[in-house]
Amino acid sequence: SRENRCATRPVIQVSLSFLQIYLENLNDLLAPVEGGNVHKPLAMRENPASGFYVEGLREFPITTYHHAVSLINLGLENRKIAATDLNSTSSRSHTVMTLKIQRSESV
Repeated sequence: SRENRCATRPVIQVSLSFLQIYLENLNDLLAPVEGGNVHKPLAMRENPASGFYVEGLREFPITTYHHAVSLINLGLENRKIAATDLNSTSSRSHTVMTLKIQRSESV
């Protein structure tokens, strides 16, 4: 009914994940690092219904701009970098930051 349509409001949920592909290993850049310990590399999997995903990759709900920026900065700090002859801060890797935006209806 028209009353029900007017009473529903969209709910937006935003989440962020950040990974690095380094020497053919997948690493969660938002996983806690304690004492310089290296985390076990993650595995790429495929779900027939939803497609490819990285098993064990942490995804954080985002509520503010500042929260998103702090997570991105944490991920950048956790990147592995190594000097090359042409670039002293080369990462020799690829990073993938995923920002997931989901919309649902709420009453």
